[in-house]
Amino acid sequence: MMLTTSNDKEIIEFIKDNQEYFFRVAFSYVKNQDQALDIVQEAIVKALQKRYTLRHIEYLKTWFYRILVNECFATIKKK
Repeated sequence: MMLTTSNDKEIIEFIKDNQEYFFRVAFSYVKNQDQALDIVQEAIVKALQKRYTLRHIEYLKTWFYRILVNECFATIKKK
């Protein structure tokens, strides 16, 4: 992956450091381990693809949490 924004390293570090937390959040919504893992993976991919939309690094946690929760809702809606 090519790093292009000034926030890339911080975003990647945040994702690495919080994967367990992301899983717990996703699992709390879908109550299924495999789906929770898929949700986290998809949220990470979307966040990395849309990282240029993060204007202020101090909102990184909120920004990623919103992506994660939206992914949870999308999965629940598909059921």
